Parts: sequence; C-alpha cells; structure tokens
Amino acid sequence: MVKITIDKFLGEIPKLAPHLLPPGFAVFVDGARLESGDLSPMRLTQTINTFATVMDKVYLWGSTWLGWTGDVDAVPGPVATDRLYITGDGAPKMRLTSGAEYALAIAPPANPMTTALLGTLDTSAAETIHYAYTWVTSLGEESQPSPLSAALQWSPGLAVRLTGFDPTPANRMITKKRIYRSQTSATGSTDLYFVAEIAESLTTYDHDLALEPYVEPIPSTDYDLPPSSMRGITAMPNGIMAAFDGKEVLFCEPYQPHAWPNKYRLTCDFTIVGLAAIGSTLAIMTTGYPYVAQGIHPDSMAMERIEQNYPCMSKRGIVDLGYAAAYPSTDGLITISQSAGAAVATKNLFTREQWTALNPGTFRASQIDGRYIFSYGTTRSTGIIDLSGQVPFYIRHGLGPKDLVFDLLTGNTLALLDNGKDVAIFDSLAQSYGTYRWQSQEFFFPTPVSFGAILVEGDQLITGAGHTFLIEVYADGTLFSSTSAFNAIQRLPIGQFQKWQVKVNTNARVRRITLASDPSEIAGA
Repeated sequence: MVKITIDKFLGEIPKLAPHLLPPGFAVFVDGARLESGDLSPMRLTQTINTFATVMDKVYLWGSTWLGWTGDVDAVPGPVATDRLYITGDGAPKMRLTSGAEYALAIAPPANPMTTALLGTLDTSAAETIHYAYTWVTSLGEESQPSPLSAALQWSPGLAVRLTGFDPTPANRMITKKRIYRSQTSATGSTDLYFVAEIAESLTTYDHDLALEPYVEPIPSTDYDLPPSSMRGITAMPNGIMAAFDGKEVLFCEPYQPHAWPNKYRLTCDFTIVGLAAIGSTLAIMTTGYPYVAQGIHPDSMAMERIEQNYPCMSKRGIVDLGYAAAYPSTDGLITISQSAGAAVATKNLFTREQWTALNPGTFRASQIDGRYIFSYGTTRSTGIIDLSGQVPFYIRHGLGPKDLVFDLLTGNTLALLDNGKDVAIFDSLAQSYGTYRWQSQEFFFPTPVSFGAILVEGDQLITGAGHTFLIEVYADGTLFSSTSAFNAIQRLPIGQFQKWQVKVNTNARVRRITLASDPSEIAGA
C-alpha cells in the first residue's frame, strides 16, 4: 500500500532540488498565505489613494498622503506636537499637521549685539561681561547663540542697553529672542546664563541684573545645524533621532530634532547606505562592513564594526522587522539583531546565483505580518521571505509595485502600484480572496508506483461563480490527471511512475491532500 498525505503546507526552498525538499515544502508558491500550516489565499489589493502625478516614494501621515519623486525618508519626531521630519527631499525639513513645511535647520544670529552701559561705572567693582542671544520658535526650538558681544566693563547696580539685533529670519516661526549674559565662576571659567526672553520684534532691550538675575546655563551652544546633505532619518528610543551623511552617523540632541551636535558624530570606514533602529541599537549598513551603535544617549553611543563583509545593495531594501533589521547583500538577505549580530538569513534558501538573479540592488522592501516583502527587477515582481520558522521559505506574488511601505498605525502593508499613482493595501481584509498556486515537492520512489485516487479536503471561501478550484497530478514530469472535485474522492487513471507531484490552483482553503493506490485506503484513513 502506497499513500501520500500532505497536511502541512509551506513555501519554497529554491536552493534544494524538488525531490530533496522536506515534507510540506513546495517547488512553486504564488499568492498563498501559509500562516497556519494550511493552504489559504491572500486577498486582493484595495486602492485607497490616487496621486495626481507619478510618485516614487509615498507615506501616510495620519490621514494625509505624501509623495515624492526621489528616495525620501519621513518619520514622526519625539516631540509633544505632531511633526514629521523629512530627509532626501532637498535639505532636511519639518512638516506640521497644517501642511506647512519648514527647513529643519535654525541658523543662529550671524552678528553680535551691541551693548552700552546705563550709568556711571564703579571701577573698583568693575568686571568684564559679554552678552549673546538665540532665536526661539513658537514650537520651543532654540538656535545656537550669536557671537559674543564686545567686552563691556560693568559694575553692580547698573543696567545694560542691548541693541543691534539681526533682522528676524523669515519662514521659521521665530517668535522670541533669549538673552544670555556671561558669568565667571570662582574657578575662572566663564559661561553664558539665561537672563531674559523677549519678543523677536524688540530692537532695544535694557537688562538690569538685579531685576532679571542669572538662571540656568545656555543649553544650545552645541546645537549644530543638520547638514543639507543629511539622509536616512530614523527614530530611536529616548528622544533620539539618527541620520547619516557620507561616512558619518549623526544624532540629534534628545527631544530636539532640529539640533544635531557635531560632538555626537560617529565615523565609519565605508560610505553609509542606510540605518535601522532595533530598540536602543542602531544598525548601520554601508558599502562594506555593517556596524552597530548602542547607547541610551548620543554622548554614550558606542559603535562596533561587525567583522563580516555584508555590504548593503539597496537602501530601500532595508526593513525593520521589529526583532531584527534585514537588508539585501551580495550573498543573501542579512539580518542584524541585538542578540545574534549579523547573519545571512537566506543561506539555506537561495544559492548565490539564484539570489543574484533577483537583482538585490533593485529591492524596495517592507514587512507584512513580520515577513520580509520586496519588489525587485526592472519589470517589478514581488517576493516574500518568511524567517519566522526554523527553516525559512519563499513565496511569490504576482503584484509588481514600485514601492512598499508598512503603515504602523493600521498594520497594513501599502503598495505604490506600477503606475506610480495608485496606492493600495496589500492583502486587504476588506477585499475578496485571490487565486493562488502551489506545487508540491517531488515525491520520488525507488520503483514505479501507482496512485488510483486523490482527495483534497478544505473549505470553499467564495460561493458561486467566483469559486475556482483545479488540482493537477503530475507523473514523471508530465500532466497525468486534473480534477475540480473538492472534498470528494476522485479516481485517477491507471499508470505506474517514480516521480509524483501535485499542483493546486484555487481560491479555497486546502487542509489536506491525500493520494492512495485505492479509494478505500483514503476512506478508511
């Protein structure tokens, strides 16, 4: 008695020959879900937005659709009011919920203010002082200070008149100026301390230290401007944002995304391609070795080079899977995690030749249900790599989008379709089931055997004319029989062969496929 039972359905392992596949794995899969061990269809896409012009990159911010024609990164900032921070679209930008966009950088005042003593100096108690001021926006952002004013001799009891402020810069929401005055400690160090905040429109201000004494030291001395070529902005915990410029990794001042102190910069040996945050770890993908930087504050970030030559082939192929960062390299899909470091996750899934044929330099990727989904090639195709089990597997999909984006708020994977205008939910729960194809491993027998019956068990998900079901049995590589019978034993033609395979083409759920030499063997199972 010879019987084949398939009751666990998995994806492809292209690296293995069809007759060497483990039980349940497939030679070909297109459009199947493969989440719970049975065979079920993905749903159709649902178009939810259409742009007026062709886009290359899209982002859904709340209910607002944004699109760009270049490689752009956009992330919400770690601030109380909703703001979106954007790099790759010219100089770094900040977008408000109103739709207004502003340059991220706040240039400090270029010139020192002028100071004048009001009253007669007591030379016996005189000390040398300086003033500086900063710009402050309506969002509470503060610039670096202006150059120090000229040295002024001052004695207690006298006020100082401040004039010569620069004209207020336009288009950056500056509403106030903060005044700082120098103070020398007993140890001889001199620092600036806050003394007053005034309206940006004031051109003259009299400061009396007795009425407005020193408060806290200036916080923004090191609030360097983000470089105009900064790219890849990424959010990390503890109010930190990271980005890169050439070989340098940049970090903002915590909770101050407009300020990118030079003192926090880290330098790699190779040009940086992209970044991904995994908890408090920043994965840094380059044209050579990958790196990781760890720390809870930018001033304590420690960077380490991973001593494995895994260059990143595509910035837009970098995906944060939650438990790891994944990206395409020359030898396969690389994962970087806090616990396991860097590894070739697909080393048992693809040969180097098979991986290269996917053209990893063209990847545009996202995640779907924790899986790595990517479109690739000049004429786009889609693949899904499942790394959740002990053995990774591969699923194909007929959609060929220009871009893929994961929407964190809804959990949907969004696809910018090949026309560059339509955005659709991939595998939308609001849509009907699509049709999938699944081809089993090759069952090889030492001597020819005969199968006289087949039973396919499952659930019909679509009623009426929309239901599609076709099962094909192949023997020694040739179509042997086909049937559209579902949940009913069907007889097969007479014939003995060594190699047997089953192909499924349906939009129904398949739970088990059984081939036996006789119908009674299936009925008695």
